[in-house]
Amino acid sequence: MKLRELVPKRLRLRYQLVRRYWKYDLLADWRYANGPHWNLDRPQFSIELAIRESPLYENKVHNLRLASRRISGLLIRPEEVFSFWRTIGPPTARNGFRKGRNLIGGVLLEDYGGGLCQLSGLTYYLALKADLHILERWNHSVDIYDEASRFTPLGTDAAVAYGYKDLQVRNNRPYPIRFGIEVREQSIIGTLHSEGPIEEGRLHFTIREEATGLRVTGYRADGEQINESVYAKPPETDRSNTSIIRT
Repeated sequence: MKLRELVPKRLRLRYQLVRRYWKYDLLADWRYANGPHWNLDRPQFSIELAIRESPLYENKVHNLRLASRRISGLLIRPEEVFSFWRTIGPPTARNGFRKGRNLIGGVLLEDYGGGLCQLSGLTYYLALKADLHILERWNHSVDIYDEASRFTPLGTDAAVAYGYKDLQVRNNRPYPIRFGIEVREQSIIGTLHSEGPIEEGRLHFTIREEATGLRVTGYRADGEQINESVYAKPPETDRSNTSIIRT
């Protein structure tokens, strides 16, 4: 047993929250978005993803709807920072969330707020296509999907774990924006709203198989690199050496 596992989970989380407060609130001094959207309804482009049937499916849809309402109601002014967890709050029963499937340490487990990574991934995907400034983003440690079942292209996921991993995006545009999210019975639609024009960017991702997993590199249409993600892969996974996904 590792030494950290001897410390109660509640105390580990409290330590991480204090650590993040010092790092982002006191030292970085970022200006976080916390105001209402003031009826900003000017859609620029949308992305629709399927919500696939899975264990605890109804709980996942409930969690997505609850969190989506909080994100959709947030106006992000120029130079303000969107934080996934600051916007939706802790994923607890007290905060209205239900148990769903979460990828924890490379293993799918039941936990409160399960399924929210599809929402964080959709938000990250919108931000990438809008060429917003990504301040914090984590990819999942393991690629457990194939191309037919994954939510977004490999390299556009955003793992979130309260107190540990967040998705943080700065509005580097000269006008307010808003992430509008609509959850239907079998799909979730993300729309970027903006007071000024924002063109939907074209992205492509190269996937290279390495000894321990997959290395995915994202680029814009002009060749600018936007991210790099490294995933461990299940032992039974069999992929070609290199491939390209365009979106």
